Amino acid sequence: MPGKNDVINSDGKKYQKRILNDYLSNLYEKFKADHPYVEISFSTFCKFQPTYIHVTSVLSRNICLCNKHQSFAMKLQCLRSLGVKISPNPENIVKSITEADMKNMLSEITKENIEYEEWQTVVESERKRLRVVRVRKTKVEFEEIMITEYSDFIKHTDRVKDQFKALRDLKENLPAGHVIIQMDFDENFVCQAVDEIQSAYFNSTGVTIHPVVAYHKDDKGIIQHKSLVFVSDIGQHKATAVLTIINKLIPELQKLFPDVNMVHYWTDSPSSQYRNRFIFDAVKRHEELFGVAARWNYFECGHGKGPCDGIGGTAKRQVAEAVKQGKTQIQDAHDFFSWAVQNQKSIQYIFYSQSEYDKMVESISSLKLKPVPGTMKLHAICNRNNT
Repeated sequence: MPGKNDVINSDGKKYQKRILNDYLSNLYEKFKADHPYVEISFSTFCKFQPTYIHVTSVLSRNICLCNKHQSFAMKLQCLRSLGVKISPNPENIVKSITEADMKNMLSEITKENIEYEEWQTVVESERKRLRVVRVRKTKVEFEEIMITEYSDFIKHTDRVKDQFKALRDLKENLPAGHVIIQMDFDENFVCQAVDEIQSAYFNSTGVTIHPVVAYHKDDKGIIQHKSLVFVSDIGQHKATAVLTIINKLIPELQKLFPDVNMVHYWTDSPSSQYRNRFIFDAVKRHEELFGVAARWNYFECGHGKGPCDGIGGTAKRQVAEAVKQGKTQIQDAHDFFSWAVQNQKSIQYIFYSQSEYDKMVESISSLKLKPVPGTMKLHAICNRNNT
């Protein structure tokens, strides 16, 4: 998890919180397949779960990162307030209730007008903001919305499972010369001093953090990983920054893995960062630009959490602790990078500058890429097929 405070003390050590991307029952079956001679019950297997590893319910419900999960959960809460006996957890609904069951439950509602809450984009002072608003619908309208949203939610969770299964299968069967890249922008690190004047507190400097995890099989066929963190004082988290990072990442991968000939990118799917015409063009010309072919895979919206979040959280936490202990002062991205390079040997840090970013801006501008008819349809296809 990405936050500096997302940490647990266990056995005298600090561990960044992690989120399971699969059900414990599936992991149990995989463990038995990998270790057929080990006799262990499912309950005992679950007891060995480390305290810093949490199940997906923490990610999808409590933190509310997924809009579809939260929207459906709000409507389930409305049903419960109307006297319908139903679980408030959307994931439990997927496992235990069919569409026919949902229709029967909705038929129990006696009120003719129903009010519920949902997230909507509203305009305030000429600015768009996300707010929780109350919506009023007739019983018939609410039933139609619930059935549609239930069906969409089932497809949504199925895609999430299929995507993580595809990533797991790719890791297990990764061909020689192929590298998997998981990456994501982390929440900016905010520079603070132990003793800080008031004006400095209200004018803090942000540091862009972009963790990357590269997976590659060694000579024995065992999957290995390398953690990298890109640091910059450029606050823009757009496609230009992504391409600047890739421009520095690929040569580094070629040093680490000289036999690399194919890169599999796995990221979440914001259109401002990873899912746009600039990225599509880079993937198309990837072999021409970098000497290796590429394939880009997108996680379902709201479910792009992965090892990058733990790496980013660890990096920021250790720097913040050093500042609190008076070991260093971090006033900008250069300070962050210098301290991290000297003190965090398990992670490789790479800095990208304003001049490198500006060069990429010029390069993109010279291409004169324009949106074409069908682009949004292409986005939808990419998101659905994870490619």
